[in-house]
Amino acid sequence: MDSDGALARTTRRRRLLFGLVGLFVVLLTVGTSLIFAGYPGLGITLVAVSPLALVAAVVSLVRG
Repeated sequence: MDSDGALARTTRRRRLLFGLVGLFVVLLTVGTSLIFAGYPGLGITLVAVSPLALVAAVVSLVRG
């Protein structure tokens, strides 16, 4: 039973990590596209906020 719980925790942690890294990539990509599409204010905001997703990923790894 304990191995099932450990597997569930590992799976949850991995999903969270990949989700946050994916969020970083999406925010960076969409923000850059908006900058080149003529919406620099919104694009720069998304690009500036995107590292927060990486910070959250690192915090979730450190917290364990």
